[in-house]
Amino acid sequence: MYYSISEKNTLSSPPTKGEAFLAYLSLDQLIKDRSELGVSREVLEISREENPHNILLAQEDYYYIILLLPNLKESNLSGHPLGIFLDKGKLLLINLEEEELSKEFFQGALSKQAKLSSPSHFLFSFLREILHSHYEKYLAYQAIIQNFEEKIWITESKNKKLEHDLSSLSIKLLVLQNFYDQLSELLDQLEEYESDILPEKELPLLLSLHSRVDHYANNIHFLKDYLVSLRSTYQAQLTLSMNAVMKIFTVISAVFLPLTLFVGWYGMNFKYMPELGWRYGYLGFGAFILLTSGLILFYLRKRKLL
Repeated sequence: MYYSISEKNTLSSPPTKGEAFLAYLSLDQLIKDRSELGVSREVLEISREENPHNILLAQEDYYYIILLLPNLKESNLSGHPLGIFLDKGKLLLINLEEEELSKEFFQGALSKQAKLSSPSHFLFSFLREILHSHYEKYLAYQAIIQNFEEKIWITESKNKKLEHDLSSLSIKLLVLQNFYDQLSELLDQLEEYESDILPEKELPLLLSLHSRVDHYANNIHFLKDYLVSLRSTYQAQLTLSMNAVMKIFTVISAVFLPLTLFVGWYGMNFKYMPELGWRYGYLGFGAFILLTSGLILFYLRKRKLL
């Protein structure tokens, strides 16, 4: 899909008049129209890599960027690769994985632009569209973590679903953190390179976008720290529950171990054991057992172990 900036209409092929335009292409379309688009072989080789990673290739007359877009509905750590080719006259967005996510962002940015001044201007609009719902997502994740915190304090035993949900959210936060880090790094490099591709009047747009990315990255770092603290609290809660169980078994052991000793003592069946011939030996031994158990329980209660 080609789009003329000046005439604001869709084209079936690249314009031949040297006018500025946008394009959303598949890798096959890029290969097919490479000669008309003036894309170098190096760009094609990078785009054809099996496992593309974020990169900024800066030349005198063009930039080529690979950005891994996160899908907030999934937990894909690798992200969806999108190629971005930018020079003075055109912006090419290249879908390297045949997915619909980047196309949605492109159409959303296009529909919100009443006026397009340059390809680089649309690039910033496109990146803002990617970030459009991220603050709402941050608030949603914050609410989820707060809900987890409430559940943890009422959880008395190990909850596999809660553990799974905590791990799943941790992965999603890691996906966003990776995306913000790579986007911030790319914007840093764009700011450092001196080139006519980015007009000086659009530098405030770049700085504003960079500031927003850094702000979102700080939000995610806060949530990750919050989640780590929450998981520590959950483990401490499990430890307390386990300690309560062990405390019960300790009390039972403290009561029955002396009784076991007495039973073993009088079960040795020696021939000359004076209590065996005593008329009240059985009742006396029973009373002795009850007295011993009572003293042990009294001691444990006094020490606040019961």
